[in-house]
Amino acid sequence: MAESTTQQAEQNQSDDKNPVGRSLKFKTEAELRMAIQAYFDEQDPHIIKHMEATGFNERGQTAWAQRDIMTEQRPLTISGLARAIGLDRSHC
Repeated sequence: MAESTTQQAEQNQSDDKNPVGRSLKFKTEAELRMAIQAYFDEQDPHIIKHMEATGFNERGQTAWAQRDIMTEQRPLTISGLARAIGLDRSHC
């Protein structure tokens, strides 16, 4: 009787490992956490490089300079997070 219960428990655990439906988008919890953190980092203020025209040189060509610009805080939203990690309802 105890062996039967153990076999049933093992069968239930193996069923949990192979759910029916689409495969998971992220293989590990760490991958999901990294994707979420990347979204939050992108929304926070950060410095970006920007090329800017600074005038013309002696040959009449546009002179360019690279400038650092601080971005503004962008709003955090559930829909933005879902879009950033590639989740949508099209396959539900």
